Amino acid sequence: LISVFQGVGKLQAGQITEADLAKLEQSACPTCGSCAGMFTANSMNCLCEALGMALPGNGTILAVSKEREALYLRAARAILQLIAKDIKPRDIATLEAFDNALALDVAMGGSTNTILHTLAVAREAGIQYDIGRIDQISRRVPCLCKVSPSSDYHIQDVQRAGGIHTILGELKRMGALHTGCLTVTGKTIGENIDEWDVRSEKCTEWAKAARVSGASAIVVDPNDKLGMAARTASGNLAPKPLLFHPGNETAITLWRDAAAWNAGDLAAELALYSEKVAVKMPDGTALKGKEALRAAIEQQHRESQGLVRAELGDYRGEPVLLFWKYQKTGSREKTGMVRVKRLKNWVITRAEYDTNPKHLAKVQSSGLMPHDPAFMFKAEDCIRTKTSAYLPEGGLAILYGQLAPQGSVVKTAGISDGFKQRCGPGFVFEGPCVIFESQEDACAGILAGKVKEGDVVIIRNEGPKGGPGMQEMLSPTSYIVGMGLSDKVALITDGRFSGGTAGACIGHVSPEAAEGGPIGRLKNGDRIRIDFPNRRIDICVPEAEWAARQPVAVKRDLTGWLARYQKQVTNASQGGVLA
Repeated sequence: LISVFQGVGKLQAGQITEADLAKLEQSACPTCGSCAGMFTANSMNCLCEALGMALPGNGTILAVSKEREALYLRAARAILQLIAKDIKPRDIATLEAFDNALALDVAMGGSTNTILHTLAVAREAGIQYDIGRIDQISRRVPCLCKVSPSSDYHIQDVQRAGGIHTILGELKRMGALHTGCLTVTGKTIGENIDEWDVRSEKCTEWAKAARVSGASAIVVDPNDKLGMAARTASGNLAPKPLLFHPGNETAITLWRDAAAWNAGDLAAELALYSEKVAVKMPDGTALKGKEALRAAIEQQHRESQGLVRAELGDYRGEPVLLFWKYQKTGSREKTGMVRVKRLKNWVITRAEYDTNPKHLAKVQSSGLMPHDPAFMFKAEDCIRTKTSAYLPEGGLAILYGQLAPQGSVVKTAGISDGFKQRCGPGFVFEGPCVIFESQEDACAGILAGKVKEGDVVIIRNEGPKGGPGMQEMLSPTSYIVGMGLSDKVALITDGRFSGGTAGACIGHVSPEAAEGGPIGRLKNGDRIRIDFPNRRIDICVPEAEWAARQPVAVKRDLTGWLARYQKQVTNASQGGVLA
């Protein structure tokens, strides 16, 4: 979706054609669920895990997956347990729990909208939480994870790297969490981390299987017509084992097994089998226990010398794991298949390894050999430790100064290296401002070429009172990226952004223009100085001239509920809530 918005700017800049933009539009967001970046929906979903109001896995499990279906069932059981124990939301959503949620937020570089939402939710919970507290958390918690639009990683990659509780595990190890907070599991957040952090010695088998969850990339046999049929309309390869057994738990588990085998990742493959697994062998004997299975798989890997590949097959309507042995001539033959006899919670407890030629002859091949992207990147890079953090401070920062006496918000995790290089070693940006009185004016001005390299774009009268309401401003920031200006300009507004916004974009400036804030007194050409390390935005205008200025008032002709809303709503530093 973000690529589509940026595509409009690229089209205007002559970098792509209308046909290219049409392809982007037609292939964006192809299934249900939210966009796959660390945008607002996913950010809040992840924060709910840290807050204790959602079950482990809720923030990163894919919408179209059997794990999400299993999570529904777990959630229903959890609700009944919470009722039985008389645990209420206010017992969970405490001051310390909000600290935990915001610690996760800055560690993963969440959407700037999370600041608005958490302040508003805390207020509803009867908790006095202010933006200054968020600033303190951001200064002591490093940025451990960057997800699109801040990097090429997406939510499914965070899931494969261990999920939100693995990030929380890193925060726990550095003492950045209140581990005694109660959660909807009926356990503390610390206990949940022990069970769900894949880097924890106490991690459960269920959580370890997260490494091989989600979709797999596909290597297609070019000689198999069925393989080509798996291509989507946009020309990409279908990322799921949909051809034979869509939504089938056994099929997806074996698909992951094939991905692990093809990647040579023994640990990932063994995570799919129980400790007491029993596998019937062709000679009638049985492998009992994971250690026996480990030895057998290691022997197979040695003997295959990398010439055996696995894929999902179908044997008389039953999903199976099919093995092919390739010859140096390019020919291949079926060597065996794994049939699952019992599966519980995505873990195989009983299976059979069958090499009977008559049975193998009846196995239908999918022509799709999975190789999961989880094995193509280092989990330790997706979710980093304190010593290898992306940033020593949080991926979200609160900026104050002459322009924002009550604060403003920037996603530092989304600021590019190119922009930082332009700022120089002090990471300070200074330039003349180009003022727009609304998002619509800004979009027209940016596309018309009114914004030049070195400018500070000001969009005002878009705050809670000025809008009224705070419309999402993805378009102007995306147009800046699309037109190649993201490393060359900064943007400041009293409005808010999309979670998909990236770059040096500072929002929620408070007080806002509509309440007489300093942003309303700016004139075109005024120089603005943004000092990121010291978290300040200052106005380079002589004091006498500044004191003589009056705010530019943009009057909205409002009546009824909107007029009442404008009168009662607070500014963004207080969450944009009704007073």
